[in-house]
Order: sequence, then structure tokens, then C-alpha cells
Amino acid sequence: MPSNLDQDSPNPPTSSPPDTPTPDTPDTPDTPDTPDDEGILDQLTPEPNPLLYPTTPAEVNLQTTLGVSLTQALELATRNNRDLEQALLSLEQARAALREQQAALYPTLSTSARASYTNPLEDSSNETSALNGELSASYTVFDFGRRHYSIRIARDRLRRAELEVNRINQSIRLDVAEQYYNLQNATEQVRINGAAVETSRQNLQDTRAKEEAGIGTRFDTLQAEAQLADDRVNLIQAQNDQQVARRQLAQILDIPQTTNIDATDPIRVSGNWTQSLDETILAAFANRVELEQQLLDLQIARDQARLANANLLPQFDLSASYDLQQDLINRSTVIGIDTTDDIQQEVSLVLSMQWTLFDGGAARAQASQYRLEQAIAASEFANQRNQIRFEVENAYLTLESQRRKIDAATTGVESSQEGLRLARLRFQAGVGTQLEVLNAQSTLTEAESNLSRAITDYNLALNSLMRAINGL
Repeated sequence: MPSNLDQDSPNPPTSSPPDTPTPDTPDTPDTPDTPDDEGILDQLTPEPNPLLYPTTPAEVNLQTTLGVSLTQALELATRNNRDLEQALLSLEQARAALREQQAALYPTLSTSARASYTNPLEDSSNETSALNGELSASYTVFDFGRRHYSIRIARDRLRRAELEVNRINQSIRLDVAEQYYNLQNATEQVRINGAAVETSRQNLQDTRAKEEAGIGTRFDTLQAEAQLADDRVNLIQAQNDQQVARRQLAQILDIPQTTNIDATDPIRVSGNWTQSLDETILAAFANRVELEQQLLDLQIARDQARLANANLLPQFDLSASYDLQQDLINRSTVIGIDTTDDIQQEVSLVLSMQWTLFDGGAARAQASQYRLEQAIAASEFANQRNQIRFEVENAYLTLESQRRKIDAATTGVESSQEGLRLARLRFQAGVGTQLEVLNAQSTLTEAESNLSRAITDYNLALNSLMRAINGL
């Protein structure tokens, strides 16, 4: 069901109809890692010992800040994430469990050997020594489907483990991309508020100069000081948000304890989505691994019920053995000479039947439990289907809304820039007031923040839409 898409491309699954429009490619296409990229990734490799934890301040003090792109962040998440590592280990367990069940299709061979020596203390003339060997084979001829159901259950569990790896990988990529976009926005907010502080500081200097020259008022100076103080507060908050966003991304990527991280990709629209809502919903139903997992749970419960019922039926086994015995020493006191018997060989073939006639109702109760698990899996499938549709609809509608917000915010920034320019010209010409300049400056800062937030929300919505169709 899931499609193997390019990691950072917002293209939908290829299972859509041929005439279905596909999303535009991102502004920045994926490129192979350069040697410098590999060097950065190597520096961000976590401590290989998962049980190691820092014990000194130097081991947790942030000493280095490295910038990474979104592509590098996704690669780091794939390399370092502990949840994905555990899912891959569980996948290997499922493979081993399948091999264990498939072993029942082959006969079991065993051999044994025993050497013995006996010397009665009261009569050493009766000492004996013998060598015994046995080779045996056993095979279940017919078991009313026990092996078949056990193997099929193990195979379905293996497939479910594979899907779980895919699901966790998709979730990790969703989380990493979301945190990366949030870090981009936090960094942009620091830039916007930093520029506002510099503008307010310059404006305060000009206002004070006018007051000292006698062409300005104390009131204008106080307003400029208040504006600078407000902008500094906003900058401090933006810097704090940036540090938190950095540490959140670092926590997901599991980078070394002494390294901080920053986003190097510029904040911009990451792509467009051109499929209709109906087509997107169908693509999600066709590709989401969660639905296939629920179907596998249903099939596993069904086979487990059949296996429980099969335990009430007989099982026929065929066994064969070859025995060899040779007396190495056999002193007979009756005739007074040493004799050594010839080798004794024996071959046996046995067909046996095992049938549990009564188990107190345990097998039937077990089968009943698995039938109830089937009903639970079917109900969960319906819940998952409805949840997936909601995720698609929510992401799709949010994407459309954020697209319109970007257009409006872009217009707002352009108008605010022009408004600030005119306010300064009016103030310099003596026909405007300091308050007009301060208001225009605040309006521009807010407009730029709104545009940054709109682009970030758009990218988050696009990312959520890609996750909804299992396309990250």
C-alpha cells in the first residue's frame, strides 16, 4: 500500500488515476549529499552507547552550533531515531519468528551416543563395556492445518512489522519537518524583531537629536523609548522561542549533547498541491499503512481462531530410528574367556497419533477470544478510516486557507513598507507626527511576522497533507 516517494517531495502516490494532477515539485529539489554534508552528519552522530549519560557540566554544555538543511535533518532522523531503531529490531524478531514456524515443515533429525563401562567390585572378571548409538527422525504427517495457520500468522506479523517501520518513519519525518519549519519561523521572528529594535534605536536617536535641537518634543522621545522597550521585549521572546525550537529539533534528531542545531534553509513556500480533495482522500485510503495493519490484525485473529480449533483435532506423526550397539568388553566367568559380541543393529518405524479429547473447554474459549479480536480489528479499521479522512480534509482545507493568508500577508508587507516610507517622509517634512512613524513601524513588523507565520503554517499544512497520504 505505501508508496516509496522521494523523501522531501510533496508528490502524491502514483496510485492516483493517470489524468490526476500531481503537486508541483518543491522550490529546492533534493540533491545528493556532498562530502561537506556527510561531514556535518558525522558530527551529529549520537553516542553509540545508548546507556551512557553525562555526569559533568562539560558533557552537556552547548559548545557548537551547526546548521543543517531539511534534507540533512530528515537523514539524521532516519539514522539516529531510537523508535525507528526499535522498530527495525522488532522487524528482525518477526523474521526470526517466521523462520521458526517454517522449520515445522521439515523433519526433525537427532542422534545420540553412549559409552558405558561396568566393573563389579566384588568380581572384576565380569567387567563389561559397551557403545550405543541412535539416529532418529520424526515428522508430522498431518495436523489439520496447525503448521499452515502458524506460518501464516507469523508471515502476517512480519508484514505488520514492516508496515510499522514505514509508519514510524513517516511519523518521524512529519515531526522533524514540523520542528524544522517551526525553527525556521522562530529564526525569522528573531530577524524581524531584531530589525525592529535597530529601527527603533535609530528612531530614538533621531528623536533625541530633534529634542535637543528644539524642534522635537519630550513626548516624542518618550514614545520612541517606549517603542524601543516593546521591541526589545519582543526580541527577547523571539530569541527564547528560537532556542526552544532548536532544542526541540535536537531532541528529535538525537544529536550529541554538546551540539546545538540551526536551520539553514530559507523560509519559503515548499511546494504546491494540485490534486482535488476527493482524489487526495482516495490516495490516502490506498496508501496509508495503518489500514493494512488493521486488515492484518483481522486476518491474524482469524487464523489464531482456526489454530485454536485445530488443537482439538488429532495429529499424526511418523518417526524412524536406527540403533547400533557393540559390546567392547564382555568377560564371562562361566566359560573363563574374554568374548566380544558382534555389532547389533535395529531399525524401527512408528506412526503415532495424538488427540486431546478433553481440555476443559480451553481451546474453544481461546477461539472465542480471537473471534472477538476480529470484531475489534474491524471496528478499529472503521475508526482509522474515518480518522484518515479527517486528517486529509483538515490538512487540505488548512492548506487552502494558508495559501490565501500568504497572498494577503504579502500584500500587507508591501503596503506596510510603503506606509512606513511615507510616514517618515511626512515626519521629516514636518507635516506628520512621531506617532505615525511608530505606528507604521509596528504595522510593518506585525505584517512581516504574519507573512512568516503564514508561510510556516502553509508548509506545516502541506507536510501534514503528505503524511495523511503516506507520502513523506
